[in-house]
Amino acid sequence: WILSALDELQMNPQPPVAVLPLGTGNDLARTLNWGGGYTDEPVSKVLCHVEDGAVVQLDRWNLLVEKSAVQPEEGTQKLPLNVFNNYFSL
Repeated sequence: WILSALDELQMNPQPPVAVLPLGTGNDLARTLNWGGGYTDEPVSKVLCHVEDGAVVQLDRWNLLVEKSAVQPEEGTQKLPLNVFNNYFSL
């Protein structure tokens, strides 16, 4: 959600964003070499990693879904998510 909030600010250039993976399934964090999760290290050490980290671009796009003209009464007015982030890892 933070990336969407930054999009709304229309900053140019957009600031880099660091992520501290805390949950499960942190495949994006692993792909970007952030690690699989927080390991209880001191915050000062985490901030040093952030400061020294490389900035990479993340593919992001918007998706607009409209109701079917054939069955306009079906479906919902708004989907909960319309911005997608993309990455590829091996």
